[in-house]
Amino acid sequence: MRIAVAIPCYKVTQHVLSVIAAIGPEVEAIYAVDDACPDGSGRFIEENNRDRAYACSTTPRTGGVGGAIITAYKAALPTAWTSWSRSTATAR
Repeated sequence: MRIAVAIPCYKVTQHVLSVIAAIGPEVEAIYAVDDACPDGSGRFIEENNRDRAYACSTTPRTGGVGGAIITAYKAALPTAWTSWSRSTATAR
């Protein structure tokens, strides 16, 4: 099983690095989505995160938490689908 975490980012620069650092080693991928944050959360993460690998994307306009989660899912799905299809083919 592969585990990923989606982090919607809007005005989170004060605590997002500690959130990323607190994510356990069982998590394979972290998707941070800057939801058109006026504080530039995505840029902040890119410039300051040293703890682990992640993917960060920025939406052109605010879509809310739901929109940010959907953006993260879209980024994660190609990787998850490939892994899932391989494991189900092996199980047959």
